[in-house]
Amino acid sequence: MIVELGDQPDVVAVIPTLGGNVARLHESIASLTRTDTTIRLALVIVWNDPRNPVPEFETVTVLKPGMNLGFPGALNHARRRIAAEFLWVMQDDVRVAPDCLDKLLRRMSAPDRPALVAPVYLDSAEMIPASSRAGIVNPEGEMESWYPFAPTAPENFDRSQRLDWVASSGALARLSDWDAVGGWDPDFYPVIWSDVDFGFRLTRAGFVVAIEPDARIEHDINGSTPSLLAHHLFARNGERFRAKNFPAESAGESVATHGDRSSANEGVTDAEARQVARAASLALIDFAAYASAALKRQQKEI
Repeated sequence: MIVELGDQPDVVAVIPTLGGNVARLHESIASLTRTDTTIRLALVIVWNDPRNPVPEFETVTVLKPGMNLGFPGALNHARRRIAAEFLWVMQDDVRVAPDCLDKLLRRMSAPDRPALVAPVYLDSAEMIPASSRAGIVNPEGEMESWYPFAPTAPENFDRSQRLDWVASSGALARLSDWDAVGGWDPDFYPVIWSDVDFGFRLTRAGFVVAIEPDARIEHDINGSTPSLLAHHLFARNGERFRAKNFPAESAGESVATHGDRSSANEGVTDAEARQVARAASLALIDFAAYASAALKRQQKEI
């Protein structure tokens, strides 16, 4: 049942977007509106590029922060406006099956009371692709294994495997547990490794994260992140994750973490900081588009 944000929803689906592919965004929203459930579901969009006009949406709340908050920042921005028990983490390149939410909620009600449950997507062979939905972090902060370890039929999925984190796309989060670990870290800007960091902090705090193979999505992998930028962010934010969560092993690394902000705004007004942040956030969007176009030109020349 789709309701307005202010109409006491049980679950709120949040879609951060730059609004660059409106047709894809409409497909994502349409899939959510087809959710077959008696649960009260509200839909929220966080519009991260104020230069793109906002289309008309029915029964969707659009939040307009005025700058690109990034994926984790947009989720935190929406969370502050949500009184529901669960937040459904969406992306504008994800479509959900009609029974996806109920399958996720069923897993949420299991005795181990997971804090975060992610669905799966299937490839053309009806298999869950290897390394697609979760991971295990080694004691040095490196990714020891991506999960599943090999292409896996949903009926053969090992539900007992301990995981350190699960993929954010389509994941359902219990907001009391979200708040207990401080939400998502906006330093993993604009995206990539933010879900690793969030899931890892949950499991390190004693919470469970899980995969529900019966809950299904369709996902255009990195559909919202140009490939060149994705490669850069994977390396950069991976270093940030290790420096933050494994400081002894990461001694000497140069990536700054969220712990060194004490003098960041000395002599700068809040208005000035907001103006610079807005300009920088929009410049990153433009650079991503430029890098993507340059990569395509190189590929044509080869």
